Amino acid sequence: MYCKIGDKTSKILENAKVKLFEKSHGVYAAGEMKIMTKFQKWKDSFFAPLMRLLTKCGVSASVISILGVLIAISGLFLSITYGNPRYFVVAIWIHFFLDGLDGSLARYQYKMTLRGMFIDTACDLTGVIACSEALYYFHYISAQSALFFTALYVLVTIMALVLGAVNTPYPFIVRPRLFVFISLTIDIFSGTAFSTPLVEILTVILSMFCIQGFLLLGKHLNRHFA
Repeated sequence: MYCKIGDKTSKILENAKVKLFEKSHGVYAAGEMKIMTKFQKWKDSFFAPLMRLLTKCGVSASVISILGVLIAISGLFLSITYGNPRYFVVAIWIHFFLDGLDGSLARYQYKMTLRGMFIDTACDLTGVIACSEALYYFHYISAQSALFFTALYVLVTIMALVLGAVNTPYPFIVRPRLFVFISLTIDIFSGTAFSTPLVEILTVILSMFCIQGFLLLGKHLNRHFA
């Protein structure tokens, strides 16, 4: 009986630690937290059987993250080698799916750590870089567009992490990765070129969030060091 109570108390404490970690180290904007919390609960519940299987097999969240980005890079390599972008489209969606599992697995195993968050973020950014490279190689965007979009995406992601760590998150933020993946998929299979104007529009939006991030960080520093 005491063992069961102890286990239950331990799980409650671990859950509290996970929630506190996500709140203080996450990349979500203030307006996203409630929505993302509900979505994560649904996702964690839906994939619970898979999480149990992966845990029994000794698979960690970081392994899932790294596997996903390796698949994305492999897909890009195959697409360039054989001149067929469809390899990359399949690979990037597998990467996106696995990216949705790593957080659920980390929460299931109560292993939300800064190291894991760094690996997850680095793998996410690598996937975006690979997608930008695919868009450039198959002539959907210019080298300059790929460079600016990637650089601003990385900068805004880092800024979101910093602002979350100092408890001054973005009030709202647009996450363009999914839009780019969808537009690339449509372009590859239908022969359209939606990605060209989309990336330009998203680059402008990212630049605005970048400026906002520096302003928010500046206000935070003024409050604490003025």
